[in-house]
Amino acid sequence: MLRSKNGSVLIFAIWTLSLLVVFASYVGLRIRQRAEVIARLEERSLLRNLVEAGVKRSISIIKNDVMKNGIEPCLERKQGLLNNPVRFGKKELANGYFEIERVDYNLSGEPLINGLDDEEAKINLNLSDWTVIKRLFQNVLVLKDAEATTLADAVVSWRDIGDANIKGFYSDEYYKRLQNPYEVKHAEFESLDELLLLEGMTPEAYEKILPFVTIYGSGQVNFNTASRTVFLALGMDGVLVDKILQARRGVDGKEYTRDDVIFTRAFDLASDVKKTVELTKEEIKQIDDLNALQALSVNSLVYRINVKAILPKKNKTLNVSCIYNALEGNIDYWNEK
Repeated sequence: MLRSKNGSVLIFAIWTLSLLVVFASYVGLRIRQRAEVIARLEERSLLRNLVEAGVKRSISIIKNDVMKNGIEPCLERKQGLLNNPVRFGKKELANGYFEIERVDYNLSGEPLINGLDDEEAKINLNLSDWTVIKRLFQNVLVLKDAEATTLADAVVSWRDIGDANIKGFYSDEYYKRLQNPYEVKHAEFESLDELLLLEGMTPEAYEKILPFVTIYGSGQVNFNTASRTVFLALGMDGVLVDKILQARRGVDGKEYTRDDVIFTRAFDLASDVKKTVELTKEEIKQIDDLNALQALSVNSLVYRINVKAILPKKNKTLNVSCIYNALEGNIDYWNEK
């Protein structure tokens, strides 16, 4: 009888111990899960603090530049904002660091530099005409004429208010026939991501075209900062573009150095370029024709700020891209990943 009773007690003790083990494991698991969540939240908070510090620093630098130099084009603005590792390079803060980077298509070899991205050095998809957009797609994506036409038609059809008036282009029907159909917007692009909704636009093509297009600013292209690709899209021939870049870079032939030429008068660009390099009558006409269309400017106050924040010990990163309009003092766009 005693042996049976002792056996029951032992079984009960084992059962109780097992239950405690299970409970302890459950509690331990919940504690670990909560600790992991807290750690992730702390990491996210640190990363956000870093990118916000990078954005605030960039905006402060832009504001100081405008206060010092006004809104007129100048060499100090070009060097100080677009390529300046001292101002925009690696800054350590809160167990991590941030830096502001961009890819500069005016440079070769090491195109990734520390600085802001001039949005008005790009083709504005909301304001540029069909021919410019088609030419850009054809050059950057190396498309046949028909393919570039389809993409340019899609852009104009998407952004234009009312029904598309492009002869032979039936974009509305294309979108209605999709597996998950949607309506053509018939309004300006509010985000460049909308390009991915267009007929003929693939993710690969989107990534290639993205550095050369914008939806922000006046629609005029900044003559002092535009890339060769953008000048070609405007309709200039390659020889003229090379002459413009040569004139802009000064005697040393390098961008962002003290002898860079800054053009200050949009209405007199051909004459000012001619002071440095020889231009033919046809080349002068190309510049003057673009000026007559009000396609060119010599300044910009709309910048894309790309901030990369890193926590090295955690191997965690956060990237933020935002658009800052210095003339209005607004952040017009914010995207993080």
